[in-house]
Amino acid sequence: MAHIIRMVKSVVHFDKTNYTHENRSKLNAQLLETLSPPVRIHDNTLQLAPNLQTDLNPSVHHLMVIQHNLDYTPLINESHLPNLQQTQLYGFKSPDHWNHELFAIQSNTNKPEILDIHLKYSGNELQIAYPKRTNHKVAELHAHTPIRYRLNGQSDFTMTGRKERTFTEFDFMLEYLGQATHLKLNVPMPIHTLPHAFSTSMRVVDERKMLY
Repeated sequence: MAHIIRMVKSVVHFDKTNYTHENRSKLNAQLLETLSPPVRIHDNTLQLAPNLQTDLNPSVHHLMVIQHNLDYTPLINESHLPNLQQTQLYGFKSPDHWNHELFAIQSNTNKPEILDIHLKYSGNELQIAYPKRTNHKVAELHAHTPIRYRLNGQSDFTMTGRKERTFTEFDFMLEYLGQATHLKLNVPMPIHTLPHAFSTSMRVVDERKMLY
């Protein structure tokens, strides 16, 4: 049996001249118009829409993440390159603790129906960059009570030396759909924009800093 998380990940890189309140508002508006990956649990069965195919199975994993990756960097930088939208599925066989993206996810020892979400700065220092963060608990993820986690960072360096300062905005939406033991593919279901799919009243954990 697997815990099932639906996640949307948006990562956008700004150069110094484009890191403005106007562009960040533009990004937020675009993000909330994005279509969410159609997925649900019914009768202990994870159901995926026809456009989502996978060899993973909840009968042999302890956590599955259906993740929609977004990159609107071309939109912000007014590039002619396409914006990225891609859905991927991840499976984890460890029984109660999983590292994924910027997070350490674990079963709550006292309440197994809850997943604890921690920011894992160690190991992700190059992605998040400055200011330094500590590993810490971000939120408890309850079934069908989504959270939105926002973080930012700035960098003046690459692996080979100094570069022009860039800023990165991380935006994650996570929803714990519950547990499933079976998988069913090619299930027709409606596709909604993110606010509808995740609920407009989702809890927001905003750990962004003022960066210059």
